[in-house]
Amino acid sequence: MYGMSQLSDHILHVAHIHNCSITNLHLQKVMFFSLGFHIRSKGFIDALAEATYDIPFDRRQYGPCVERIYYSHCQYRGQSIEDKGKRNSIYSEWDETIVKLLMINQYDLVRVSTGMKSFINYKEDIFNKKFVPRIELSEFVGDFLS
Repeated sequence: MYGMSQLSDHILHVAHIHNCSITNLHLQKVMFFSLGFHIRSKGFIDALAEATYDIPFDRRQYGPCVERIYYSHCQYRGQSIEDKGKRNSIYSEWDETIVKLLMINQYDLVRVSTGMKSFINYKEDIFNKKFVPRIELSEFVGDFLS
């Protein structure tokens, strides 16, 4: 089964088996970059990327966020998520990328994600808490293939 929920479960599983601590903020960024690097590796938006991106990222002050997944782990606040996740063989080919992203400081990932094309034109509106559209899958092309 494909989808953002399945991807987040797989990331939590990878974090668990590699003894990596992962916060909710870190999970959101690893999801974003995992999908983006998958698109970069293929050179286009393939069927897996389309099927995975069933819940779009919102543009938030700290970068991309899938609200439903964020709220499902918000009880952990800034602490490590205790959920061990669930392996999904569909996303196993992303494991190396996921592990590398888990090793990067979450605030470095925030800085990079909020500096991408999909955020630049919305920064002022985001900080002023105005409505901004969700990130379209096509915007990943500008962020990861340009």
